[in-house]
Amino acid sequence: MSNADEYFPNNQSKHMLAVEQWLEDNVKIYHTPATVTLRAFDIDWSRLSGTFSLLLDQVEVPDRFRFSLDITGRSTFYMPMFHSPLGAPASYCAIELSAQTCAAIQHGLDRTLPKMKPYGRNPVTGQIIDSSTPFAHRFVDEKAYESCSANFAHEYEVKIGVV
Repeated sequence: MSNADEYFPNNQSKHMLAVEQWLEDNVKIYHTPATVTLRAFDIDWSRLSGTFSLLLDQVEVPDRFRFSLDITGRSTFYMPMFHSPLGAPASYCAIELSAQTCAAIQHGLDRTLPKMKPYGRNPVTGQIIDSSTPFAHRFVDEKAYESCSANFAHEYEVKIGVV
């Protein structure tokens, strides 16, 4: 008896097993590369979010990765996803990457995009940053942000060694 049988009636259990098999057949597993290259950025500078393409060594991952500004003031990336495979009421990662590969991708984003102020109270000024704070008030360095957004070229790419 599978674990799914314990939690779901027979029809649901069979469906869960079919979804698990579909994921096993369709999720692409990438081994840890020597380098990752983030490129072909499409950025919405008014929200510091967008997408990019990824090369693992010289192999291009066919799906684009999304990123957006999080509450820590950093941009965080999101894996390509399968949404409701076989009608399952859930989303699943379309690829698997090692922790080292994910850390290198995050390092590439950190090197590419300007740092913003995190949510919370600034211990020096007492200013509170939250979801209703105007975007421009989250700039750590407004001139650095403006320079980055004005000079960013679609051809830009960043290559990071994987440790």
